[in-house]
Amino acid sequence: MERRAGSGLFIDPVTGGAGSGYGPAMLAEALLREGERRRDRRMLHAGLRALSVNALRTGQDGEPGNPLEVLGMASA
Repeated sequence: MERRAGSGLFIDPVTGGAGSGYGPAMLAEALLREGERRRDRRMLHAGLRALSVNALRTGQDGEPGNPLEVLGMASA
């Protein structure tokens, strides 16, 4: 959770960037599932914010979504 950028997406430990894609979608799904299990509002909020930002960026980039990204967002 501490590896989030101001946008709400997650910072890549290799590149240092915080882009959209299947990684943030999958991490958001994991945060939502674990946050619900633990009843941790901070995790739930972080997962929802990352999912929202990722979905907006993906919808506006004009390219078809990666199937794993779509799966992560739909599953979340």
